[in-house]
Amino acid sequence: MVYVGETGRTLDKCLKEHQNAVKRHDEKNGIAVHKVNWLEAKVKERVENYTRRRITEAIVIQSLPSTSNLDNSLELSPTWQPIIASL
Repeated sequence: MVYVGETGRTLDKCLKEHQNAVKRHDEKNGIAVHKVNWLEAKVKERVENYTRRRITEAIVIQSLPSTSNLDNSLELSPTWQPIIASL
């Protein structure tokens, strides 16, 4: 399972939030309805700028065949699709 998240917070803080969502069976959380190996969670890329982080998240989500994300994040122009498809 792949979950792509964008945040300015630390991985530890995000994991705790997602773990709490799992305990609450929070269906609004993309991870809460899946079995997760928390030990394999990792940061793939750090982007400090918020706008760039959102764009990076959208590109990664759209380049994957499937994710556990409940939405596709930022809406990218269809102009980018050929480039994203080649990733």
